Amino acid sequence: MRAAYPIAVDNEYAIWNGFSNQYWPALYLLDAKGAIRFTHFGEGAYDESERMIQQMLDEAARALQSEMVKVDAHGWRCPRTGTT
Repeated sequence: MRAAYPIAVDNEYAIWNGFSNQYWPALYLLDAKGAIRFTHFGEGAYDESERMIQQMLDEAARALQSEMVKVDAHGWRCPRTGTT
């Protein structure tokens, strides 16, 4: 299986217990600061989940735009060739 995203493996139930989870499946959406913003237990709520994901991505993108830093790579040299 090839997945282009992280998959949590919780064989010891550390995550399950950390959320005091009682349901399967369970969806928890956390924002960039780690706050739980959305939960859904069981199947369904796909449209609502998608809207919340899009909202949180939009919020994160806006935060990144206001927090952008300038990268000054002046003086950097390639370790292999020594060129700038």
